[in-house]
This record gives sequence, C-alpha cells and structure tokens, in this order.
Amino acid sequence: MKTIIKYNLLVVLMIISGACSDRFLDEEILGVETLDSFYSSEENATKGVTALYARLKIHGNRMLFGDIMSDDAWKGGENNADFQSWYDLLIFNIDPFNGTSTGMWIDSYNLIYEANVAILRIPAIDMNDDTKNRLVAEARALRAFSYLELVRLYGGVPLITEPLTPDKLNIPRNSAEEVFAFVESEFLAVSEILPSVYPSNEHGRITKDAALGLLARIHLFQGEFAEVEKYTKMIIDRGVYGFHAEGFNGNWGMENYMGNNEFIFEVKSYGFEGFDIQTTRSLLAVQTGIRGSDTGWSFDIPTQDLYDAYEDGDPRREFTIGKNGDIYDNEDVLVIDSSIPAYGTDGDPYACIKWYETKSKRKNPKDIDHYMSKSFPILRYADVVLMYAEALNENGNSGGALIELNKIRERARNSVSPASGVPANLSIADQGGLRTAILNERRLELAFEWNRYFDLLRTKTAGTVLRNFASKYNTPKGAAFDETKHYLMPIPGIDITRTGGVIEQNPGY
Repeated sequence: MKTIIKYNLLVVLMIISGACSDRFLDEEILGVETLDSFYSSEENATKGVTALYARLKIHGNRMLFGDIMSDDAWKGGENNADFQSWYDLLIFNIDPFNGTSTGMWIDSYNLIYEANVAILRIPAIDMNDDTKNRLVAEARALRAFSYLELVRLYGGVPLITEPLTPDKLNIPRNSAEEVFAFVESEFLAVSEILPSVYPSNEHGRITKDAALGLLARIHLFQGEFAEVEKYTKMIIDRGVYGFHAEGFNGNWGMENYMGNNEFIFEVKSYGFEGFDIQTTRSLLAVQTGIRGSDTGWSFDIPTQDLYDAYEDGDPRREFTIGKNGDIYDNEDVLVIDSSIPAYGTDGDPYACIKWYETKSKRKNPKDIDHYMSKSFPILRYADVVLMYAEALNENGNSGGALIELNKIRERARNSVSPASGVPANLSIADQGGLRTAILNERRLELAFEWNRYFDLLRTKTAGTVLRNFASKYNTPKGAAFDETKHYLMPIPGIDITRTGGVIEQNPGY
C-alpha cells in the first residue's frame, strides 16, 4: 500500500542511509544502537528489504545507457543542453566527472550499502526462519543486480559485502572477473531460496526465475553460452512465466500493474492500492512522454534507423514508436513537438510510446502520480526466449535456435486481430546469418527496455555500428566512439581523488 512504502522510505532511508550521502565511500555506518533498534522485528526487517526496491527506479540512467547511447534513440528533450550530461555521453564526450555516469555509480552503491546492512542485521532477529532466509536472499539478489549493472558499465569495481565503517574508506577495485564471479555465485545461491511466486499483494519481489534470468544475463554478457542455455532452459521448462495472453501489445497498459505473466523482474510505481512492493513515483513515463499533446518531456526519442529496422506491418512498431498524428489505442491523437532535436527522422520526431498510457485510463489525464502507475520490466519472458535462442545457436544447435526465434515472431504477428502476417517465420540455416537475425530480433522486441547498447558492447560491435550511424545520418551521435576506452565508462573522478588514487581509473580517461 502507498502508506506502507512511504513509511519505509522515510524511516529506512533516514535511519539506514544517513540521508543518502553523495559518495558511497562517504557512507558511514550509523550507531549500533540505532541499527539494532530498527532491525529488531520481522515487521521492520520486511520494511527494510521492501525499501531496497525503491532504489531500482533509476530509470533515467538505464534509459540513457541502454537506449540513448545506442543507435535506437536520441536524447530528445527541449534541446541538446537539456540534461547536458546525457548529450555528452551520446556523443562520447565523456570524462570522469560526467554527472550521469557518476550518478549511476552513486545510486548503485547506495543500494549495495543498504542491502549490506539488511544482510548483516536480519539474521540476528528472532523471527520466522523461512521469512528470514527469504528476506536475506532478496537483499542479496538486489545487491547482485547492482553489481551486474556496475560491472557491465565500469568493469572491475570495489566489491563491498558489508557496511562500510570509517576505517575502510579506501577500497581498491576488484577485477571484473572477480565481480562477475561474485554476481554469478550470489544469483545461483539465492535461486535456491527465493520463491517462485508471492502473494498477490507482494507481487514485484524478486523470484527464483528472476535470479536465474539475471544469472543468464551476466553469462550472456561474458559470452558463456553453455551457462546461458542452461539457465534460460530452466526458466522455460519450469513454466511459471510465459508470453502475455494478449500478445506483445498486452504488456504495456496500466492493468499489468496487477500482475503480468511475461514480466519476470519489474519495477513498480505507486498509484494502486493493495500492494506492499511499490517503489514510489517513477519518472520514466513522463521522461519518455510526449512533449506536445501530453505532459511529457520527450526524452528517449526513437531514431529513423530503429523505425526502419521494423518491417512494415510489424505490430511491435505500432506499440513502440509513435508518429505525429497517430491515434493511440483508438483514442489519443499524438501531437509531437516538432522542435525536439532528433536528427535523421523523416519529418517530425518520433516518440517512444511503450510507456504511454491512454488518458481515459488515468484517474486524471494530467495526474502525474496515476500516470506513473505502471510496471517497467527489467527482465521479461521474451528476453529469456531470445537469450535461449542465441545460446542454442552459439552452442551448435541452429535448428533449435530458429524454432525459438520464430516463436517470438509468431507471437508478434498474432498480437493483432486479424493477424498481420508480419513478421513471417525465418528459414535461416547458417549460424552466422542466424546470429545476425537473433540480435536484430532483440533490437525489435526489446526496444526501449535498456538492452540495445549492452548488446552492442558484448558483441564488440559498438564502434562499427555507432560510427556507421553517425555517418549515415550526418550526426555527432556515436561518431567519436573509441574502442580503446569507450567499452567502459570512466570511474567517477570524485572517488579517485578522495581515495588518493587507491581506486584506479579505466584506460583512456
């Protein structure tokens, strides 16, 4: 319920986080008496872990790193100076003091710190053992997720598994291999503890399948396809999740807040009564919302390149990319501000409409809180199927991979009635051609779900793809990508400076 999560944040973020220090190395463990008094009951242990989910709502950072730095999206906004640090990243004018890159680091370590406190304190509470073990497993899983995000962006980072005290401020970086190994071991361990499902009022907590899916994701990033095949097949065979009954377009409405069989791991924002797991208001729907006919800011603007990647008639494009004058869900006429900077489009800028909500379904068309009452997937079943297809292909089973790939395409064309006939099933036989087709399908199916840039990084194609994009559309976006340094973000300069170089910088920065 809304009152529960607000109380969580007020109490936990003040008591545990010490009002959220700007730098993770400045986080000090508060007085033992204060921590003991908070983590002293099952009720407070539940509140403490529930509050961790609020840290997942850093959509702006994920939107930037997953979408805007790729060939799928422009920054958008009022002009290029609107969120200048975002613009600097998409043109790869990156330095260690970039505010957005630093913010991602800070946000991740804030979650890690709070998770470490919960992991340390909950075992001493006199409470139901099953609940105790599950809460600790949740905290471990969320901490592992933060390290997953950090290691993909920065490489090796300080691996901190206990609350920091003043005598442990200068902590060097662990290697990327050590961080990968830690994330893998944590997700594997908690997958044996976390439940498959929760009561309806706790929908949104991390589950066994979410841990397995994120475990597959971290192996995918490293190109470890035997493990990817193993863990994605486990999810598929378990049958807890599947495709949305109403097709691709059924995933995006506010009604999915009540539960969506395709969303394996998601971020919830408040607006509906009856849920304990809500992460306060999220700005994603407003950040990507339409500047013009709505209250949005028009960030994360689709590129012409992404629009053209869809076949004409693919229903997924209709529910992903909006054009000026489109009628959304037979109700809302989309009017997009033509002054939004988005070079290379045919005419007016496009809009990301995956997170759009029909005005008639909002309690008030301009009511931001209820506009935000949506679930945003971090991992959904279609991603698992595509990871499985990619793993099968890389492991020599291209026939099996093609079957899985065509399941995605079949679901897409059957998402409208009558079925569109597009996209048709593929009949690719060779591994290389199928590899290209699977990566393209990921781009189409998962657009604006913060995956594209990481797919370019892990396949070592970012430089080629982004420079080609810059040349094709005569834009600085992506033109300066440098393989010698840009496969990693810079470590924030503030923490390199304050640790006297104990934390070392990535090459090239």
